[in-house]
Amino acid sequence: MNWRLVAAAVAAFFVMTGCGGGGSNEDKFFYRFTNAIPFLASGVDFWVDKQPEAVGVAYDSGTDYVETDIEKVTMFFDVLDNATGEFLDTIAWKKEDEQNLHVFAVGIKNGPVGLQPPAQISPVLVNRTTPQGNVRIVFVNGYCRKVGTQTPHVDLLRSGQIQPVVADLAFAGSRTFVLPGGTFTLTARYASLISGEFLVSDPIDFVAGKIYIVLLEGVEDAMAPYNPKFRVFEEPVRDP
Repeated sequence: MNWRLVAAAVAAFFVMTGCGGGGSNEDKFFYRFTNAIPFLASGVDFWVDKQPEAVGVAYDSGTDYVETDIEKVTMFFDVLDNATGEFLDTIAWKKEDEQNLHVFAVGIKNGPVGLQPPAQISPVLVNRTTPQGNVRIVFVNGYCRKVGTQTPHVDLLRSGQIQPVVADLAFAGSRTFVLPGGTFTLTARYASLISGEFLVSDPIDFVAGKIYIVLLEGVEDAMAPYNPKFRVFEEPVRDP
């Protein structure tokens, strides 16, 4: 789904209707932020509704979930380069009751045009109802190839299967899948290229009844901390 088209449509709707509310103070919306934009020594600033909320957020760092009401329905998120104050990306989001939104910043600032993807926001809406007897996983593609090389779509495979659990996922995209509880390794490969495997995780223990986000991040051939890796987030679960 093209979130920017959704955001534009949402913003246009509220401008045309003049409607700034619709929720109540008892309705709650939750959001958090994670910075996965490499090579910015001073990190990024995370702005919410045109005000700075987290300043100088380093790579692989972020915020905890923040709770807010939905009396004002539309929320704006901005990411800035902390060193220059340059806006890297902005989105609008229509809040709904009991949603969890995990806002990832991914991409490369000043990357070669048409090759490495530019710094941008990847918004991930998390279904936090309890996955009964299974594990719900959201896979997010934030991986960049080295300078001068086109960043590809990727497949995600898990141990014990030869078919991908997620296929042909574009950069900054996300997709949800379900596994039984257990310990698995994850493998990333260039989409549809059987010989294109480029990253294999250590064994990961996925516990039944829980929700996880798996972020594929980093830059090909980069040194730590910007090396390619899987980062796993356990998301809060709400009983049905």
